[in-house]
Amino acid sequence: MSLKYQDLVENLSVGVYRNTPGPNGHFLEANSAMVAIFEAKSKKEFMGCSVSDLYQNPKERKDFVDEITKKGEVRSREINLVTLRGRKFIAAISAVMRKDVNGDVYFDGIVEDITERKKMESELIEYRDKLEIQVEERTQQFEKTKRALLNVMSDLREVGARNEAILTSIADGVIVVNSSGIIILMNHSAEKLLGWTIHESLGKKWYQILKREDEGGNPVLPENGAIKRALTGSVTTPSLIISSYYYVRKDGTKFPVVRAVSPIMIGEKTIGAVNVFRDVTQEKELDKMKDDFMDIAAHDLRTPAAAIRGFVSRVLDGDAGPVSDKAKELLNGAYEGNMRLIDLVDDFLTVSRLERGKIKITPRSCDLTELIETSINELSDVADSKNLKLEYEKVKLPATLVDEERIIQVVNNLIGNAIKFTDKGRITISHAVDKNWVITSIADTGIGMSPESQKQLFQKYYKGDESASRSGLGLGLYISKLCVEGLGGEIWVKSKVGKGSTFSFSLPIAK
Repeated sequence: MSLKYQDLVENLSVGVYRNTPGPNGHFLEANSAMVAIFEAKSKKEFMGCSVSDLYQNPKERKDFVDEITKKGEVRSREINLVTLRGRKFIAAISAVMRKDVNGDVYFDGIVEDITERKKMESELIEYRDKLEIQVEERTQQFEKTKRALLNVMSDLREVGARNEAILTSIADGVIVVNSSGIIILMNHSAEKLLGWTIHESLGKKWYQILKREDEGGNPVLPENGAIKRALTGSVTTPSLIISSYYYVRKDGTKFPVVRAVSPIMIGEKTIGAVNVFRDVTQEKELDKMKDDFMDIAAHDLRTPAAAIRGFVSRVLDGDAGPVSDKAKELLNGAYEGNMRLIDLVDDFLTVSRLERGKIKITPRSCDLTELIETSINELSDVADSKNLKLEYEKVKLPATLVDEERIIQVVNNLIGNAIKFTDKGRITISHAVDKNWVITSIADTGIGMSPESQKQLFQKYYKGDESASRSGLGLGLYISKLCVEGLGGEIWVKSKVGKGSTFSFSLPIAK
C-alpha cells in the first residue's frame, strides 16, 4: 500500500516537496514534477540547491516563512520563483509546518506553476484596456485551483497514510486506475463531483463511472480517451486536456471539465493511470461572457463607423454641396481613419469567431495561383502608389486544399504588410513544392526585423519595435496563423534588419 501511494505522489503533475526552514533551508524530499518545474538536470542537482536560491525576492521568502511559522500553514500563496536555469515564473504554494519525533521542524508543501493562468487573467485585462470597458468583475470570477497537502508524516513506515491524506485533501477530483482500467483509488472531491460514492466506484471500470458526452450530448467512446492512451503506452508524460467534453454525473446531470491524465510507471512498465479533473462551469461561463462582450462591443463600434463612412463619402461626392480642396483633404483623412477603425473592428470579430470555431475553415481542392492573382489585383494600386514592383513568379502547381476566402485574407495580409514596411524595391511572390505541401513565399526588400521580434511575431496583439509607430493592433499575422493552421499547414518568417523579410506558409496538396 505504501508503495502505491508513493507512486501516486511521484506521478502527480504538481510539485511536492519537504524542506527545512531558516535562511539556509534545504530540501529533504521532492517528486519528479518538482524537479521538472525548476528545470533541474537531475533530482540530485535539485536536492543540492538552497531553498532561498529559488526565490526572486528574498523578502517573499521571509514573509512566507514568517506566515507558516506563525499560522502553521500557508494556503495557495502566489510567489515569484526562479528555476535553476534562470527562468522566472509565478507559483501557487501551499504548505504546512511539521515536527518529527526529535522535535525538528520542517515544511511539507506543493508548488504549482500558474504563469499561464496569470497570463490568461492579464489577457482579459488587455481586452478591457483596448475597448475601454471595465471587465474587472469578470476576471475576478476565475477560480484558482487550490491544492492542499495535510498531515504529512516523517516516518517512512507511515508513507501510505501520509499520501492518503494528501489525496483526500486535493480539491480537484482524483481517480486512479490499474493497468486493467479498474478504479483502485478515488478521493472525496471526485465523489462529490460525480455523485458516485467511493464504495460504488472501487472495482469498476473507469468508463463506467467517468461517462463523457460532447457538446451535442453524444456519448464519447472510452477508446478515444486519454486514460485509454495512457494505459496502452501512447501517453508517457502527464497531459493537460482542455476540451469541450462533459462528465455525466450519476443523476444524469453533466458539467464541463479540465483534466490532467498521467500514466503511473515503474521503469518502462505502465501499471496504471491517474486522472485529475475539475469542474470548469464558471470558467466556461466567463469565456462565453468574454466572447459575447467582444461580439457586442465590436458590433457597436462597427455600426457607427460604417455610418460615418457613408456620410463622409456622400459629402465628398457633393451631395451636401460644393466642397473646397482643403475640406476634401480633411474629409479624405477622416474617411481613411474611419476605414482603419472598421478594419480593426473586423480583425477583432474575426479573431473572436475563429477562436470559438464560429468561422468554419472548409478546405477544398483549388488552383492556388488563381487566388494569388486575385490578391495581386486587389493590391497592385497600393503598390503602385509607393512605386514598388509587385512580381509574381507563377508556376504550374498541383491542386491544393484551401479555404478560398481565408487564404485570400492571408495573402492580402502578407502582401499588405510587405507593402507597408517596404519603401523602395519590390515584393516577390513565389512557390515551391515539397513532398505533400505547396509552399508560398512573399519576399520584400523592406526594413526587416530583429530575431526577438520574429520569435513573437505571430502572437495575438504583438507589435514589434519595427511596427510600433504603425497603425493596427497586431492581429493580422495572428489571424493568418489561425487560418493556415486550420488547414493543416504552417506559417513562418525569415528576416534580417535592413535586408527585408520573407513570409512563407505551407498548404497540403489535394490527394
